[in-house]
Amino acid sequence: MKRKLKIKNPKLLEKLKKEKVNILHIHWDGAVPPEAIYKLSKRKGIELLLPEYDIQNKFIHYATKEDQKLDSVKKIMSFQRALRKYKMVDVFNLAINLMQEKSDLSELAVEHCRYLKSQNIEYAEVRFAPQYHTKKGLSIDKVIGYSLEGFEKGMEETGIKVKLILTIGREIDSEQSVKLVKEFLKYKDNEKIRGIDLAGEEMENPPEKHYEAFKLTFDTSFRRTVHAGEMCGEKENLKNIYTALTLLRANGIGHAIPLYKRYYKNHDLIELFIENNVRLESNPISNYNFFIENIEDLHLDQLVDAGVLVTINPDDPAMWEFGDEVYNLYFLAE
Repeated sequence: MKRKLKIKNPKLLEKLKKEKVNILHIHWDGAVPPEAIYKLSKRKGIELLLPEYDIQNKFIHYATKEDQKLDSVKKIMSFQRALRKYKMVDVFNLAINLMQEKSDLSELAVEHCRYLKSQNIEYAEVRFAPQYHTKKGLSIDKVIGYSLEGFEKGMEETGIKVKLILTIGREIDSEQSVKLVKEFLKYKDNEKIRGIDLAGEEMENPPEKHYEAFKLTFDTSFRRTVHAGEMCGEKENLKNIYTALTLLRANGIGHAIPLYKRYYKNHDLIELFIENNVRLESNPISNYNFFIENIEDLHLDQLVDAGVLVTINPDDPAMWEFGDEVYNLYFLAE
């Protein structure tokens, strides 16, 4: 039975809040504070509305137009945390649709840096999918360039250090992902770009679908991280972890929920992590909200004892209660 998360040791929480931390797995569009969304939408005169359909594609009847409006910080926060009620694409599009122009990308990059600083984060590898930010005509090149400019401003203001990871939305076909990575590789010598990522709906979009795109980075300075072993059944999750490690040559794996099971067929996944110096980018609160009953179901202590490089991360902290990094650390400690 899933236990509800509660703060039982406030002294431990306060101690953790004072710790300086680095995070290696956070999505920019999943970490835009509701206050920043509200402020930007007001300045641009954009009316934010709740979706017309729920997660099961059923039409939602709103008694009045006012009931559908996201016209306060509280309502925006509530919507961001409603991934079980609404379609994931609708929830994430709340921020993404406000990140389609140069000034907006710059403004929300600075806001993201402010958020990171507020969490006592000194260094972050922030991932985002440039193709989602071309709805108003910006090219991939422009999106990346403007985002870099915004993060430069944010870093200068806050003093934190950020590197970007450019993400492929795995729902696109393999030809499109090859084209996308060719655009990404224009930035292979930019010290502010760490590498590429594969994210999105894992079911029916296995890692091997994007092998040709990842292959383009094998002889470059780009590093590779892959969301794998998160959304499917256990057998498929283990297969995807194995494929990400071997075929895509991942330097990092996001989630890998059943890694503690250790074996895919006769392949020792833990040994592959260790031999190839691959980092596990664990996201305990994110996994708790969707795929596991309790935090201890990840068996991260077992993985550490085995020698896996386990990192703890917030994933999409705006999207759930206790989403911030400090709560991931607190509930893991508990």
